Amino acid sequence: MQNSYSNNQTNYSTSQSESRSVSGSQSRAVLLAPLLFLLLVVVLAAAWKLTNLLLLVFGAVLVALLFNACSSALSRWTGVSYRISLTIVVILITLLIAGFMAMLGSQIASEMNSLIKKAPQMISAAGDYFDITDSEEWIKNRLEDMIGQRSLVGDLTGISTVLLSVPVNMFLVAIGGIYFAADPKVYNQGFLNLLPQRHRARISNGMSAVADALRRWFFGQLLSMICIGVLTTIGLMALGISSPFALGFIAGVLEFIPYIGPVLSAVPAVAVAFGNGPWDALWVVVLYTAIQQAESAFLVPIIQKKTVKLPPGLTVFTILAFGILLGPVGMIFGAPLTVVSFVLVQKFWKEDVIENEQPH
Repeated sequence: MQNSYSNNQTNYSTSQSESRSVSGSQSRAVLLAPLLFLLLVVVLAAAWKLTNLLLLVFGAVLVALLFNACSSALSRWTGVSYRISLTIVVILITLLIAGFMAMLGSQIASEMNSLIKKAPQMISAAGDYFDITDSEEWIKNRLEDMIGQRSLVGDLTGISTVLLSVPVNMFLVAIGGIYFAADPKVYNQGFLNLLPQRHRARISNGMSAVADALRRWFFGQLLSMICIGVLTTIGLMALGISSPFALGFIAGVLEFIPYIGPVLSAVPAVAVAFGNGPWDALWVVVLYTAIQQAESAFLVPIIQKKTVKLPPGLTVFTILAFGILLGPVGMIFGAPLTVVSFVLVQKFWKEDVIENEQPH
């Protein structure tokens, strides 16, 4: 009888302890949920305010991936340390850019200046052909309408800021890329240390997949930019269009923005050609179309064998979405951000959610 009473008392104490434990856990959960929500709101608000900075960091990561891939390859081929290989790669790329600017920089700058001076004349010529009176005022009104509707050019301050700070931003991206590439493990591990231990392996695998996809995409895009710039310059010279080096340079740079960039790069070339006559403008349209078709037929399949194959429709609208949300810089980085999103969806959503839900 005494043993039964003791057992009952023990069971009662245990149940009371468990009840208090459950009650305490529920109380902590009730208090923790609003705090986590508030923390999430603060983090999202800070990220939104620091959008331009975060995009610059993303650009530095792209540069770091380029440096890292070249340095790792050089280190394997020569047997020298990674740090020495990185130094050699940075020096070689700097000399390559300096050599390009020494040979063609002054020519491109002169032709750019000429294009700017001829802009009113080119706009007037195109306006006369399409029977638009006061074409400069018409374009100004169209831009004001677009700004009023908060379209891609709606953030006028953002556009002017980008144009005025391009050299500074490029310098920051380059320096940041060198620092990231110098010791990538430190930054990777530092980020992983912020995460719970049980998620670190999966996140690390996802980061590796994203880095590999971005690296392959970046190299493929650089190849496309060089080919398009060279072919456009040669084609414009053959057609006798003025400022071929500047227009070819614009075509090569804007190739970084898939599908949308080539269309934007054709606009100044067609405008320049209108100064010579509508037939020259037509031939320029044919030239740009032929180059893009040749790229799609020969270059893109080779590149896509080694990189992520993005659906064209998805890419175009995603770039536009990033441009609307983040401004001009968001459009510039829209394609690599699409690559990141595409890989993350495949890695975490498709593999972990959809495939796990399918019956075996």
